[in-house]
Amino acid sequence: MGIDFASLESEFGVARYQVEAIQKLLEYTSLTGRRVLEVGGSNLPQRLTHGVLGAAEWVSVDIIGQGAYQLSQQSEHYSSIGIRPLRDAATAVGRADYVILDGPIEEALDLPLGYFDVVVSITSFEHILAIPAALAAIRRAKRVGAPFFSYHGPIWSGPYGHHVWVDSLLNFNNDEWIEPHGHLLHSPPEMYARVVSRVGHERAQRVVLQMYNEPRINRFFYEDYEAFFRGALVDLEISSYFDRPLPDGRQLRLEALYPRYRRFSAYGMTVFGR
Repeated sequence: MGIDFASLESEFGVARYQVEAIQKLLEYTSLTGRRVLEVGGSNLPQRLTHGVLGAAEWVSVDIIGQGAYQLSQQSEHYSSIGIRPLRDAATAVGRADYVILDGPIEEALDLPLGYFDVVVSITSFEHILAIPAALAAIRRAKRVGAPFFSYHGPIWSGPYGHHVWVDSLLNFNNDEWIEPHGHLLHSPPEMYARVVSRVGHERAQRVVLQMYNEPRINRFFYEDYEAFFRGALVDLEISSYFDRPLPDGRQLRLEALYPRYRRFSAYGMTVFGR
């Protein structure tokens, strides 16, 4: 019997983008009976990962800390599974069928060598600052030839890649406040000047800080990701999703500002390799 993807969001309390990513993932590979390394995420409940997707083991490496937002999204899940520091990787992995390790994947060098059958990452690679180091750690932890899947975005080169989230109105999902590609077209002072009259000084400052300075996103372009993945994986399939056509003139403006790059229409990207 197939998976009823339409019911996953309500039944398991996961986001729509996670359901979309899972559906795409299963077009490439099965998780049944597999040892799965999840990069980022950590909030897919065990009833879903094991009960529906059929994983044998699930190990999530994620930067959690005491982030109120992350902990609130799946508080029952985090409480039942427990959160271990990344330094416990060597002793925690293999002793439970669901393990959450708190720390950056690029520092996960104590994961068992060649242990994982599949690597999955959902909307996380846009937050990883040291992607080559992260991919090196992933290659070390997965068995040779094991599938790798990433579904990530919004990416910096896309129309909403700034990832700003000040509140429920002033965020990257609402281009009434911040124009598409505005983060690429304007300097920090210019962006502040564009929004301050509408949102006020304090909120405008938060927009600029999040957009240009906070290390919560990596600000890599589409072609940067392509180069990173090509340097670390084989049998690659890379595609964009939620592409948004650019109005006349904007593509040329962006190419003039960033002459090394051309792919400004993609919201995010899907990557499959080994």
